Amino acid sequence: MMASIARDPGGKKRILFMNGDGNRKTIRLGKTSLKQAEAFKIKLEALIAARFSGSMEWLVNSSMRLSMMY
Repeated sequence: MMASIARDPGGKKRILFMNGDGNRKTIRLGKTSLKQAEAFKIKLEALIAARFSGSMEWLVNSSMRLSMMY
């Protein structure tokens, strides 16, 4: 499953991807750098892949790490 970065006017970025039903979805990131958009895209692709493989354990571990940070 691949996601792509679209550039909108004013430096705004959005991520386009296909959900499990085959529908195209958009996540609007707003005005952000290409590097930040790429990092988000990589994490989104990992999340989508984990959902389809049935393995969401990494998400639980990530959430635990984030909760420990704050």
